[in-house]
Amino acid sequence: DVVSPMTSSSSSDMPDMTSSSSSSSMTSPMASITSPQQIPVPSVTPSPAGSLSSAAVQMALQTPAPPRTQAATGSSSDIPQGITLQDLQLLILCPNAKGQMGYNRDAFVPNSSACSLRETAYFEFLGMLIGMAIRTRNTLDIKLPSIIWKPLVYSRPDLSDLEAIDSNCAQFLTSMRNLADKNINAENFEDLIFETFTYRSTDGRQVELVPNGSKIAVTWANRHEYCSLVEQYRLQEFKVQIEAIARGMSLIISPQYLSLFHWKQLEERVCGQPGFDIHRLKQQTIYPTTSPSERYIQNFWSVLEEFTPGQQMLFLRFVWGRSRLPSEADFDTPFQIHIFPHSEGQNQDEFLPTAQTCFFSLALPAYSSREILRDKLLYAITTCREIDTDFLVSRLDDRPSP
Repeated sequence: DVVSPMTSSSSSDMPDMTSSSSSSSMTSPMASITSPQQIPVPSVTPSPAGSLSSAAVQMALQTPAPPRTQAATGSSSDIPQGITLQDLQLLILCPNAKGQMGYNRDAFVPNSSACSLRETAYFEFLGMLIGMAIRTRNTLDIKLPSIIWKPLVYSRPDLSDLEAIDSNCAQFLTSMRNLADKNINAENFEDLIFETFTYRSTDGRQVELVPNGSKIAVTWANRHEYCSLVEQYRLQEFKVQIEAIARGMSLIISPQYLSLFHWKQLEERVCGQPGFDIHRLKQQTIYPTTSPSERYIQNFWSVLEEFTPGQQMLFLRFVWGRSRLPSEADFDTPFQIHIFPHSEGQNQDEFLPTAQTCFFSLALPAYSSREILRDKLLYAITTCREIDTDFLVSRLDDRPSP
């Protein structure tokens, strides 16, 4: 897992969105787009002052729930008081977070099964919180990927956004579209590929991509149609929930302002600038094969502290596949720094650092100077664009390779 994130651009000039109509209507951000294990939301911990934490979301959700009618029996029962975000299962970890591979290993996506009127009302409320975070300039402690932010600023998600939440699916589609590279052809296709026109949703449901899709086999002739349908479904899987979030935002923010934003600007305005507490990372660092007193280790921390917030985010994605550190209570995986493996007499200034994202581990050459360390580290985190390259094309059952 020698990795690096995609280069990220940060933007400081954001449009002012402090003027708004409280009852403006908006065109759905997903209107132009046509149409597969659920994991509990982690426990809430207090956030620093000046931020709207997940606790705020929980408190707001702890309101008396309306009675739920059971149409089949004609009886009704009251939903228990004090429902939390965990109980509602509105947000679930994205597949990359569940499998700890690829990017966004700390990101959540909407539960695409949450489509009832009551559940969409909660998503509208989440949109209102996002709108308030923008207007009040108080950040919201929430980690959503680009596939959610993009439609909110009227931008169309693409395969790269799907890869950012489900690298298995994206690589599967790429492989299916390029089977000739794997010596799979019309003659041996049916002996190797056993798919139907179905796919598994993020929350674990088997979804038919066409009517009676479970009875239609994928063949050499229709494989590209199948890939297009899978991609289309996954890119708009959260359409209902995103539209509800957008409706909630429109009650706080005039919709026309959103089109002025790039999705990264919107994320930064809502969640704050990327970056992390160097002191907290130091406290969670171990040195299995080296020592913190080594000069090159001290140079490393000095360089990392001087990085911009954007560069710090790139570094964290390079070594862990995340863009932000977890809270102190959830920080249960130590950061490991190892001496770079080398042969006797080799000049370590000639090597680049490598990372193993599965283990939150960095192999750092003992560079002879601070300047060389900075240059090599920056080059690694900004130009190496591969992550988790051990994927096997033979995954045709959604299982990551070992």
